Amino acid sequence: MANNKLTIDLTNENKEALEQIKQEYRIPYGNTVNQLIKTFAAISEETKDELLKFLQYNIKKIYNDIDNVDSYMFRVLSAKLEDYLNMAKFFNGGKSIYDTKSFTQKTLKTIRIKDGILIYPSDYIVLNPEIASSSMYAGVVECRNSVKYGEEHFGKPIPHFMFFCNKKYSSEYDAYFCQNINRLCVDVWPEFQVIIDNQVEPIDDPDKPYLIKNVEEWEAAPTIGYFAIYVQGDSKYPPDYVPVDGAKIIR
Repeated sequence: MANNKLTIDLTNENKEALEQIKQEYRIPYGNTVNQLIKTFAAISEETKDELLKFLQYNIKKIYNDIDNVDSYMFRVLSAKLEDYLNMAKFFNGGKSIYDTKSFTQKTLKTIRIKDGILIYPSDYIVLNPEIASSSMYAGVVECRNSVKYGEEHFGKPIPHFMFFCNKKYSSEYDAYFCQNINRLCVDVWPEFQVIIDNQVEPIDDPDKPYLIKNVEEWEAAPTIGYFAIYVQGDSKYPPDYVPVDGAKIIR
């Protein structure tokens, strides 16, 4: 085999990805790059066409679904959509197969909190505004299937609820804290009690590890999620992080 040497410049992100592949497969950098080229760039036209059809199907599905998902799930689908679009562009000779879709931006409001300002969507229902001035942080309650479940049971989507607190991350929200937030939700939106009463706990399948026995029931339920609002400049997030719905805290 000819010994062809090339010097290439890699972004930090791509260097880390290459290093990870090298460690996982325990092969030298050269072998890693050759394997990637063989797997993705040197495939037949027939295989490319099949992959493009698969990607087109999934891209269309995401485009059809993304307007009906909850805001915090929107980020997951958006990331997957970007991956699919990049792969499709690669297999399509560098040409995009879809234009980037623009999404409606929410109208934002501001409120003063302790040592800062909170920017949030105007359609969020604020649960405890009376403690905003003494709170360092805030969070959001979002229910899965908010559009579908809300329309079927209440004739309207389940709204987002925003609360003030002094806990920076959602990992700090214990069961007692979440119960109190649920109570506030019921106080301002009584229909929320129906959501509480219809929570479905996933049941693990002992015969099939990592699978849920009642997966259909669980996926259809309006599962309650609690999310901390991003603090601008938080080192746990990438520098180019775009906050969900534009909600963020500025110090």
